Amino acid sequence: MAAVTKPSWFRKYIFWNYRSYSALRFKMERKLTQRGTFFLAAAVIAGARGLDTTRTVAYQAFAVLGVLILMAFLTRRLGRLRFEAKRQLPAFGTVGQPLPYRLIVTNLTSQAQDALMVYENPDDPRPSLMEFVSTPEPGEEKRNAFDRFYGFYRWVWLMDQKKIGTLVNSKLEPLPPQGKVDHLMEATPLRRGKFLLDSVTIGWPDPFGLFRSLQTVELNDHVMILPKRYPVPPVSLPGESAYQAGGVNMAGSVGSSEEFVALRDYRPGDPLRRIHWRSTAREGRPIVKEYQDEYFVRHALILDTYSSVAVSDEFEEAVSVASSFVCSMEDSESLLDLMFVGDQAYCFTAGRGLAYSEQMLEILATVQPNLEGEFKDLEEMVIEHAHAVSGVICVFQEWDEERASMVRKLQARSVPMMAFLMVTPDAEPDGGFLAMEGTADRFVVLKSDEVEKGLAAL
Repeated sequence: MAAVTKPSWFRKYIFWNYRSYSALRFKMERKLTQRGTFFLAAAVIAGARGLDTTRTVAYQAFAVLGVLILMAFLTRRLGRLRFEAKRQLPAFGTVGQPLPYRLIVTNLTSQAQDALMVYENPDDPRPSLMEFVSTPEPGEEKRNAFDRFYGFYRWVWLMDQKKIGTLVNSKLEPLPPQGKVDHLMEATPLRRGKFLLDSVTIGWPDPFGLFRSLQTVELNDHVMILPKRYPVPPVSLPGESAYQAGGVNMAGSVGSSEEFVALRDYRPGDPLRRIHWRSTAREGRPIVKEYQDEYFVRHALILDTYSSVAVSDEFEEAVSVASSFVCSMEDSESLLDLMFVGDQAYCFTAGRGLAYSEQMLEILATVQPNLEGEFKDLEEMVIEHAHAVSGVICVFQEWDEERASMVRKLQARSVPMMAFLMVTPDAEPDGGFLAMEGTADRFVVLKSDEVEKGLAAL
């Protein structure tokens, strides 16, 4: 594991300044109305121009504006209001697609309320100190020395990367006394993963319309944002049905569990673990459980999660490609094994009643780059399962000798394969990767900005 660099005092100072600035800006955007922003700016300008009272009368405008702003600020807490809120969220959303939902707001006062604003409070997108110190912005080395030293653009980029979705602040319909309103809201997911909505804030203006008072209602809801998917033409790997010990149920498990068929008398050589003790006691002779072995088509979808960077478009597009194939095989009679390595090696199986594509998409929604593991862990899992699969779909984001070795081992076992290599938009096709293509295999290079086009050409 790489040693963690301790941040310098200056980096800590810059970090806390950016963090405080982001928090202040967030609060001011809510507490100040558009009119209040204009009046505050006008007061600052008038104050600056009216410093010399002998040469200008701007100080008089500053005095009037200052008194007005002060009165608005002092009266903003008069008549505290109370509200309740409840969200009606869908179970899933998809990256890049509008996510409509409903927000039910109840007025707990005996007076009608108007000019109310509603603000959603998603999870805090500000990066941690270690993220700010250790995660450079892509292309940061091309910026000038001043920008690299202060890292402002890095902070902005990290804020964007941690933001799961955008939310539109909107004006509520008038609320009758003790009444409620069913308000339509909309979010746009930007990233896959769990979209946390911690609370909702209701704001109402002061009598002068310059400041807002705010009430926050804790709700703690979330929506699982699924990866972006692309249309995939029907893909038929030339593999044949493979023997599956234990049948369909066994296909999704690890160990020796099998699909039960019937009871029968004990035969020499039957393992003791198959004895059905209740029937044996009742019949007075050994009775064993019999299982059925089946042959059926089973594909493996291998996602290469190993990466040298924590955030990259290539990794996100690789996940989208894997998700697209999951959806394309949704109505298939075959099984699909999703294999990848996170904190450990994972193999999830869907199809023929074992699981549904939505469950596998949920898994892909939470997959993260593996920055410290070794590729051999994935290779060992794939080769171990190679005897049971009819074909393999591989999605790589890098190409080297380790990955080529795994491909050669699969080809030596006559496992048909379709492999994709995700590259940057300006990358040249890797000749070594394309040279691996065999008679029963297909190898495709996908540029991260032309994935849909590349998949459509299959």
